[in-house]
Amino acid sequence: TIPEDERLRQYGEGLPDHRLAENWEILKDSVKMWRDRRFLPENVRRIKE
Repeated sequence: TIPEDERLRQYGEGLPDHRLAENWEILKDSVKMWRDRRFLPENVRRIKE
């Protein structure tokens, strides 16, 4: 398995250069938000049901 950061970096490399840094930040933020949301107690409960 490719480490998550490496996978995201590879994804970022496919983007136009002038948007790279900006997209990378947005991507990291959305991954963090997704992670935080994914592990909220109500979501964990919903997954188990």
